[in-house]
Amino acid sequence: MPRTTASLRLFAAVAALAGASAIAAQAQAGSCPADQVRAGIPTPESYLGYQRLARLVNPGVAPDVDHAYSFPQVTQPADSLAYAGHWTVEKERILAGDGARLRLEFGANDIFLVLAGRGRVDVGVDGRPRHVLRVSGPPRLYTIDRFGQYERGLLELRFSPGVAAYAFTFG
Repeated sequence: MPRTTASLRLFAAVAALAGASAIAAQAQAGSCPADQVRAGIPTPESYLGYQRLARLVNPGVAPDVDHAYSFPQVTQPADSLAYAGHWTVEKERILAGDGARLRLEFGANDIFLVLAGRGRVDVGVDGRPRHVLRVSGPPRLYTIDRFGQYERGLLELRFSPGVAAYAFTFG
């Protein structure tokens, strides 16, 4: 698809608003295709409770009740979330039940998640196990992973029952 001067200016403006000045400069110069403008820009903050839930691939949530979810049989779009296993989706958080898993298609240098309760979260990226987090106590920010450079990938978290998750942030 040919890039017009107007579309390159639009991409530059979007990139500049997101704080990506180097990408904005490339777009302004006409050397940055639209599919690369997103490169290097982290996934937006992602809330997991139904009050501010966005970019969920599942067909909906059952608010405030234990419900069994399945990962959709589609490729997840960039920056989207999906639930599997038993979850109670509350206003500001999700509470893990049996077999609780979460997938996030992300772009980031670092991934953080507010967690609470007592249990563990097994962390995997692109189908490979990374490490296990031990969760204990009131809500606090946990480092899910650090990559040392910008990465795009599929994060999968496996939760023990009773662990609550609130929101992702990215660096």
